[in-house]
Amino acid sequence: MRKLLVFVLLSAIISCLSAQNIYHADRSATDVSISANLIYNQAAYSLWVANEAPDHGARLLAENPWSNEKEVVLFDLSGNSASEVVQQVGDLGSVICTDPDYLLVSLNANNVVTLRNEVKAPMVRLKCGVSAGLRDELPPVDTNQLVYEIVAKVDTQNIIATIARLQAFTTRKATTDSAVAAAEWIRQQFENMGYTVELQEFTMGNTASSPNVLATKTGTTYPEKVVIIGGHYDSYTWSDEAPGADDNASGTAGVIEAARILADYPTECTIIFCAFSGEEYGLYGSAAFASRCKQQNMNILGYFNLDMIGYRNPGDAIHTDMIFPPSAKPLADYYQGIAAIFVPGLVVSEGFMISGDSDHTSFNNNGYMGIFPFEDDQNHSPYIHTVDDVLGLSVNSAEMAGMLTQASLAGVGSLGGVFSYVGLEENNGGLISSIIPNPARAQVRIIVQGFQTGQVVDLLSADGRRVLSMALPPDGLIAIDRLPAGVFIVKVSDGIRSAISKLIIN
Repeated sequence: MRKLLVFVLLSAIISCLSAQNIYHADRSATDVSISANLIYNQAAYSLWVANEAPDHGARLLAENPWSNEKEVVLFDLSGNSASEVVQQVGDLGSVICTDPDYLLVSLNANNVVTLRNEVKAPMVRLKCGVSAGLRDELPPVDTNQLVYEIVAKVDTQNIIATIARLQAFTTRKATTDSAVAAAEWIRQQFENMGYTVELQEFTMGNTASSPNVLATKTGTTYPEKVVIIGGHYDSYTWSDEAPGADDNASGTAGVIEAARILADYPTECTIIFCAFSGEEYGLYGSAAFASRCKQQNMNILGYFNLDMIGYRNPGDAIHTDMIFPPSAKPLADYYQGIAAIFVPGLVVSEGFMISGDSDHTSFNNNGYMGIFPFEDDQNHSPYIHTVDDVLGLSVNSAEMAGMLTQASLAGVGSLGGVFSYVGLEENNGGLISSIIPNPARAQVRIIVQGFQTGQVVDLLSADGRRVLSMALPPDGLIAIDRLPAGVFIVKVSDGIRSAISKLIIN
């Protein structure tokens, strides 16, 4: 994995303290200033935060709407009357502006949860975010043979069983005890796989929420580099029952299935599996986690979001509509390249949010790259946020859920550097005494028990490809300066015995 840092955007990070004006621009506008932060993107329009208009056609919507620690929310007016929404908002907030497509409201942070419950229209909580700074360059798309192996292990029966169990909680609204119970069940699944698990507490204004569930797999070679896969487990309706099978037990099931498979494989980079809460009230859980990552200067290579992966519009081919901001295009391109190799039956198209938002936005708002491979931007499940969001009706394609899980698993496995020790501990047998130094950079000395002429040393890449083969010299010195950084398997054989050990090249 390359260590080269690239400057993704030419501008420095823009603080919310210096750029708080909201502008509306037509989606067709191309002359957009890089000093603007994209905060909401639709096929017909986009909203930006900047000091001045980011495009000659952009129009000012609001000046400093986040002042005095206010929150800003957008209500989508597709199929909703502006006057009805304004009436439902009532005294809970102040209308900033009304557009044919949306309504912007400024309100006290403690009123967001109440407003969500009162207004019967899709709501998006807008955050000004920051532009991207220095990032690690993504590796080239490659055919790691082990990725074929892990992709083949995705079991749709596991995915459906997990969806059924989460649906059985009746509701997973973030404010309920039932959601807390669901979080505990998810934690048990991760712990049973051997992961270190954290329950991250957070609040939504002054309202308590069920916690985020975070399972960590520490990388063997580059533990400071992190790849994240996640989705929200909370559900929502405007009634007491919120089964949330597609939205989003399906994505949560995909994350748990990916964790199950990767539990048996070491990875060069650290992998974090996330089940977020509070998404349905405005991405609160993922925002709490992503902002903490930024505060800790965590080096996140990319975030893969699984949200609504189980509904297939009747008659349509299995595909995904990829939703991402321009700043995350390198990761979106990487996903598309990986999917073409490891899940060739999955068509990946560019998509746009029709209404609402998802947890990838929290990572993009904090300067990382987050992508959202969605089941269908035009024809997603019509049953979400209703009591009919259940298996069979709203989750009607196990095959689709499996393929979307496979594609994100392939992306995480490739970017995270999945490899295998190939029975390292069982096959040494004392033949290899030591490998010095380890980790190494330019050359390495392999010391064996009872050197004999004719002993052969092979170096295998993490996916089993032979990258070097030669007779072991008497001094045991092997030049490795032409090999890339990574985890390798050293195999020494003398015609009768063979031994395997691990070598890390920096």
